[in-house]
This record gives sequence, C-alpha cells and structure tokens, in this order.
Amino acid sequence: MFTFTSIALFVSAGLAGWVAILIQRRPSTPGARPLVGLLAAVAWWCIAGACDGFVNTVEQKIFWAKLQYLGITSAPPLWLQFAGAYAGVSWFRDRRHLIALWFIPVTTVFVAGTNEWHLAMWPTVTIRADGATIYGHGWWFWTAISLAYVYVLAGALLVARTLRRSPPPFRAQHHALIAASLLPLLGNAFYISGLTAEGFDPTPYAFTLSALLFAWAVYRHNLFDLVPVARDMVVDSLSDAVLVIDPSRRVLDMNAAARALAGREGP
Repeated sequence: MFTFTSIALFVSAGLAGWVAILIQRRPSTPGARPLVGLLAAVAWWCIAGACDGFVNTVEQKIFWAKLQYLGITSAPPLWLQFAGAYAGVSWFRDRRHLIALWFIPVTTVFVAGTNEWHLAMWPTVTIRADGATIYGHGWWFWTAISLAYVYVLAGALLVARTLRRSPPPFRAQHHALIAASLLPLLGNAFYISGLTAEGFDPTPYAFTLSALLFAWAVYRHNLFDLVPVARDMVVDSLSDAVLVIDPSRRVLDMNAAARALAGREGP
C-alpha cells in the first residue's frame, strides 16, 4: 500500500514540476514567480512524503515529516502572493508586509524542527501494524493550519473579486484559479476531520490536481497572456475607445468609451 502511495507522490511531484516549467517559459507577468514557487513547494512536499513511505521507524518518519513542512508551510503564503499579484493588489509589493506574511510559516518550520523539545507540533507519533503513521496534533499545529486556511481563502477571495469585475474572456481562467485554490483546502479538511483513512493525507494529491488546472488555464485560456490588473480602473477611465482583439481578430474586450460607440451598456 505505502509503496503505491510513494509512487503516486513521486508522480505528483513530477506533474507539479512540469507545470512549473511550463509557467516559467511563459512571458514574465505579475504572479508567475510566486506560482512557480508554489508548485516547487508542492513538489518538495510530495517528494518528502514519498520518502516517508520507505522508512519504518518513528525517528525516520519524524525526520521526513519535518522536511515535508518546508513545502507545507510555503504553499499557502506563496498562493496568497500569487493571488495578490494577479489581482493587482499593491499590499503584496511591500517588503514589510511580506515579512509579516511569512513570519508564522517560518516559525512553524522551526517549531516542527524542534518538536522533541516542546511537542507543540506532534505530541505523539505512532506507527500502526499496517505501516500507517498516526500523528497527534499539538497546539501549534492548529495555529499554523488555521492561518494556512486564512491565506488560502483570502487568495481565493482576491481571485473571485477580480472575476467579478473582469470581462468574459478572463472568466474561465478565474474559475480555474478558484477551483485550484479550494481543492487542497477540501482535501486537508477531510484529513484533519478524520474523514479519510487513518494516516492518509490527500492534500498533496489535491495540490497536484490544482497544478493540472493551472496547466489547463495556461494553455487553454492563456492564463498569463491576459492578466486583468486593475483593468476597470485604468482602461475604463480612458476617454478614447479601446478594443482588445486576439490574433483571429475577435473582440476580447472593450472599454466604456468603445461600448458607448457600439451602443452597448455593459461588458
């Protein structure tokens, strides 16, 4: 069972890395760098989780769990940074704000690394007869996971807000982004609520599905070719008519002046 799980995690890491390479090859646009970082964090999480399946002692399991936390704690703030850059929120360009954003994740890595001193992350770690590892969750785990949920939901809300004010050609990519952010949250909610098989965490697999959604958005809906940063505040405020067309000469968007000339009242 755990050999199969490890292989599946290696495959998931490969998929996340592949999507990261695809995004790196796209033109440089807001949000691409933290998204590549997010996918790299997911790949690391999967690799460390796969290696965990090949060891047998509690000490070895804890060692790989600590390494997993380098990816686990990095994913939520990187997602929020991506969503903020994609939505054109200037807050995420301030160095002091970024330090505040990363304070708890970095502290969590330290707490996990020193768990033997305080047991704030995992009070108990046991291995069942079938090889499943059962981690007891301490008070710092719940602090860190609560903040991670806030980060993921805040990122999804930023993307949803951008969706609300975007013209139709942008909406498919926004739907993909929102789904990609909520899938890991759903998988983790099943894990911490005990609705999955004991010891099985579907979160990294859900992140891999998210990576595939990103790939679909990149190739099918030009995720980084159409970035609606403050479109309604900039383009719509122009007095000149502005049309956006694709290589096939289809009209993708028009500002208020162009809509007035065309006799339209809305996007």
